[in-house]
Amino acid sequence: MYENAEVALKGRIQPLPEKYKACDPLPDPYNERDLTSFMTLWTERSDKTLKEALDNCQIAESICQEMQNISGEAMASGDQAKLDWCNYYIEELRKIELRKFDEITAHIFEYMEQYSKRTEEEIAQAKLNGKQRGGKTDIANKEFIKLSEPCTSVPKDLLFGIWANVSGSTMMHDKVKYPDNA
Repeated sequence: MYENAEVALKGRIQPLPEKYKACDPLPDPYNERDLTSFMTLWTERSDKTLKEALDNCQIAESICQEMQNISGEAMASGDQAKLDWCNYYIEELRKIELRKFDEITAHIFEYMEQYSKRTEEEIAQAKLNGKQRGGKTDIANKEFIKLSEPCTSVPKDLLFGIWANVSGSTMMHDKVKYPDNA
């Protein structure tokens, strides 16, 4: 009879956790397997655009915020092992974030010509304005680029930007003079 009760208990439909009902993309910070799977997949996948990198870093920051809540609970209960565990994962997530920002920045600088080319409308506007720095620069290229990308996922904690002076070959550089007694 007890065996039948156990089989009936296993056969009952159990409600889904609230995390699955909310379609939350965040891994469960209490579940180490879920957390390490997210970190591994994110590390192995390359972000193609600044927006994609920023959104993934926002997810990591949301996980870090939740991990800080867990570490606060661990501090309150005096659980040093849980506190060390939280600090380890926060540190690892932030290392991955920095590496992802470095990778997307390197990608942008590697393919700078894609970002420094003017569109047909911008070329027409530059011809109308006549602001070409004395005719020394190519009108099809921008003098500088400014990329800034706000985070699109909620919460919007991150903002990342790059500013680059593209037309550096026509600039005059002053030499740095050091004192002789240095």
